[in-house]
Amino acid sequence: QVNWLKEDLSKAVENRAQVPWIIVFGHRPIYAPLLEKDNIPTGYSLAIQNFLEPILKQYSVDIYLTGHVHAYARTYPMYNNTVT
Repeated sequence: QVNWLKEDLSKAVENRAQVPWIIVFGHRPIYAPLLEKDNIPTGYSLAIQNFLEPILKQYSVDIYLTGHVHAYARTYPMYNNTVT
């Protein structure tokens, strides 16, 4: 799956002139108030952050939308627990 994701994101980057936004949908969030301790992801969120966040940054993903947590939350643009 990771190979497919990287290949698909690479194609999206190449096509930015035609489709300027890159949006990734997932099930579990990286940043969610109910899944953090002292504003740092824990549990599954931490595992997803360690695995997925570098890929999202590498391919300049604009938005990562998720479900799973039954509460609304939004953040500033983030990377490695820091507002970017």
